[in-house]
Amino acid sequence: MTATIGTTPAAAHHPAPEPAPVSRQLLVGRDDGYGDLALERFALAPGAGAWHAPAAPCDRLLVVLAGRARVGVEAGGPSVDLAAYEVVHVAGGHAHRVDVLAPGPDGCLEWILLAGPRPDPQP
Repeated sequence: MTATIGTTPAAAHHPAPEPAPVSRQLLVGRDDGYGDLALERFALAPGAGAWHAPAAPCDRLLVVLAGRARVGVEAGGPSVDLAAYEVVHVAGGHAHRVDVLAPGPDGCLEWILLAGPRPDPQP
């Protein structure tokens, strides 16, 4: 067996990798026993551009966990700025986008997205 003394592992000579532009993690899916609910966690690196969600039939709640975000509905539609622990409702049938205004402590904007069925209209 050969040992080398006084060297540092190669990984120590390289800077930490940049965060991925977008990371997405499904926490609760529609097949997990919670009915039609889905819960996803996202992280968006600054400079990655806006994250776009297509229109969906379900209502969605977007909760910012870390950083500051601008959430807009439809192209050129209204938008709102959110800080950590603030929430916005996106009604079913509307596309939305998320832009990073400021990253959180880990260098990314982080949020969760809860999607659920639209309530049936009352007769």
